Amino acid sequence: MHTSENELLFATFFARSLEREKAFTAPDSKLRLAHYTSSQVGLSIIRDRELWMRNARMMEDESELIHGQKMLADHLKADNPSGRQLIASISSIGESIWKESLSRFDDVAGTTVSQTYLACFCQHNVQEDGDGRLSMWRAFGGLGKTDAVALVIRPPFTKPATSAVFRTPVEYWDSKKFEAELVRIAEKVDANSEAIKTCSEEAVAYYLSGALIGALLGMKHPAFREEQEWRIYTALVGEPPSLEIEKCTEVVRGTPQTILKLKFGQLAQAGHDLYSLDSLIEQVIVGPSKHQDMVRQVFIEELNRGGVCDAASRVVNSGIPIRV
Repeated sequence: MHTSENELLFATFFARSLEREKAFTAPDSKLRLAHYTSSQVGLSIIRDRELWMRNARMMEDESELIHGQKMLADHLKADNPSGRQLIASISSIGESIWKESLSRFDDVAGTTVSQTYLACFCQHNVQEDGDGRLSMWRAFGGLGKTDAVALVIRPPFTKPATSAVFRTPVEYWDSKKFEAELVRIAEKVDANSEAIKTCSEEAVAYYLSGALIGALLGMKHPAFREEQEWRIYTALVGEPPSLEIEKCTEVVRGTPQTILKLKFGQLAQAGHDLYSLDSLIEQVIVGPSKHQDMVRQVFIEELNRGGVCDAASRVVNSGIPIRV
């Protein structure tokens, strides 16, 4: 596929993701991503220059994926108005595209969960600088009971051409909002129909099925909207899909499992400067606990060893009071 073809189809089928990413990459944007985790894991991420991606089946609540499955099952059929509109728009481009897209989706959807590895982040807003998000600290064992940190990063939205690691914002859609998104895609297809007809039907089916898979992986029940989650993910079929990914077996909370390690340190060494610790880590927030000062000092020392400028100013103690 040519670059212009890619751009056209991505803008058509992934318009919402594109809008969300532009909010991050705007020159005046203050938005960041934050990875909340234990201080032990946070330290290993910095020390080893790698981020672990766990299988989707090992998520804290695998039922999170059921919402996306239900939305797709309810709406991608001819007797649903929004589904019918999308089918008509796609069929106007090529009669076989819709069938081919569903075939691709069905082939992949059954194994998507078992083959997908991901790491989760929260959208970090400027008002959360210094303190972090109360609900996320609570999620790590309660205030003061667990030493936790939030690694606030500048997300590198450019990546090596060989990379097979992707990102998606999680959408917290109910039925009405999902219907509206399907209608919006249909309208974009109609608006760009003449240009899309110059693309290969295989390419159109590829992007449409990808959008459906993205909806499966990136949609949660509206009750979770406060999380403002983003997911970094990749699919494992056979060997690791790119050089910066390492497949290994680790024991996590007593359970042996396959882990994919995103070796961002290797990317930095290969000249991708946005993946260096100094570029990635904007702030480390040490969660409320009795050991905050000690944990903060350890992270300052580790960042210093990693070549991070002004490490002491980047590591802060959350000011949220501890409730015993």
